[in-house]
Amino acid sequence: MCAQCRGVFTLRAGRLIDPAVVPPPWDPHARNVKVTSAGIVLRKMGLVSPLGVSEGVLDPVTGLIPMEESGVAFGDIYTVAVWRKVDVIRLIVNIVLVFPFVALFVFLGMALHPVLLVVGLPFDALLAFGLHGALVNKVNFARIVGAYRAVTVRFDRPMWRRRRFHDELLRRAGISPTPIP
Repeated sequence: MCAQCRGVFTLRAGRLIDPAVVPPPWDPHARNVKVTSAGIVLRKMGLVSPLGVSEGVLDPVTGLIPMEESGVAFGDIYTVAVWRKVDVIRLIVNIVLVFPFVALFVFLGMALHPVLLVVGLPFDALLAFGLHGALVNKVNFARIVGAYRAVTVRFDRPMWRRRRFHDELLRRAGISPTPIP
């Protein structure tokens, strides 16, 4: 637990700190695991490739091509820290944009006609899904400190690749996978 922010995280030693950590041999046929996240203006990406882990900014037109990228090779890792925190932006967007529609349909359904309660069910489901994502799933981060640079990767989307990105990052760094805190 962090003494400053009281957040829970895992901190694992890499090859440069713990000599018992040995990354597996380089495999040119290993598949890349790419995750993306929305930044303020541009999309960001995290990538676990056969050579190392990297993060960067994607182009603003397609959101697919990396414009700038920096990374750490698996053999040059000092530490890997993984943590989660509440997705404040998603929480605010759901409260400001979706909750008024939920409240409107509940009010109109109780005041005018109960059918409006059924019409408002999609908004209820959208609010529940958004709040669950912001408060339960949260936002996942990994900070990889290497010999020459440190990178912080947000790896929460797409959600079906989140676990694979985390496990592949640790496995290719030679660290036994642990659950995301």
